Amino acid sequence: MGGLAGCSSIPFVGGDTTWTNWLPEPGTFRDQDHYQTYYMEPQAIAEYEDELDDGYDSFEDFFSPPGALDVDFDEVERMVLNPTMRVFMGSFTVEDVVDELEDEDFDEEDEYEGYTLFLGPEANFGSRAAAGVSENTLLYGTASEDGPIDGLEALIDTSNGEEDRYTAESEDFDTLVDELGGGHFLYATTHEETEIDAPENGQFEHEVARGARIQFDAETSSRKWVHVFEEADDVDLDDVEDWVDENDGSNEAFDDYDDISVSQAGRAAVVTGTIDTDDLFN
Repeated sequence: MGGLAGCSSIPFVGGDTTWTNWLPEPGTFRDQDHYQTYYMEPQAIAEYEDELDDGYDSFEDFFSPPGALDVDFDEVERMVLNPTMRVFMGSFTVEDVVDELEDEDFDEEDEYEGYTLFLGPEANFGSRAAAGVSENTLLYGTASEDGPIDGLEALIDTSNGEEDRYTAESEDFDTLVDELGGGHFLYATTHEETEIDAPENGQFEHEVARGARIQFDAETSSRKWVHVFEEADDVDLDDVEDWVDENDGSNEAFDDYDDISVSQAGRAAVVTGTIDTDDLFN
């Protein structure tokens, strides 16, 4: 999955960033100023299982919902993940989910804003997971300084607009997700301003956020990379083109991509390309 980081079917909407409503401001769950997140549409991605070949199995294994929820990857319409909390949206049989949680020794704790909250048994080093269940959304959390139940409540409050969101507290993250737009799979993160200047390795001085988007199709899929810089004047497209050129060869990042384009959008550098879907995870 490292390469991905550098509803039947929900249709592609170029500017749809509503999934970010589930992302609390950094520091909500851990003492951190930044974190990385993923968004994906598993049911839509599952339609291309044959084209993706063995790579699909790895993708499914890596991002499948926790076993305690008893939900398959392709049952999920939309999924949002950050390092400690996961959101699964779709049409679920609540009774089956609850039965599985109880079989896994999760205890019902509370009702909160339309969710039934469950606390799991103690695991390694005393850690505990929590789950939230509603008719169309399942929540799962494994860590929060205030405890996993409080973490889920903070997540719900963020979705409801009662807690500050990542996009509201970080102009860099807001710029990044706006430029990425919608797609079947997205990766996004902010970070401390980069001081290293090594374009051949994908390290760009003054970069403050980066992400990628994949839109799957039966024959040719498209991918977009976005790098956000502190200022528009910090964007050096020559450096970005060097990154592409230095990694366009046998077994390199851009080896199988066609129609590669490099452009600037405000303080973001944008790279787009297309790839045969059966080469996407090779």
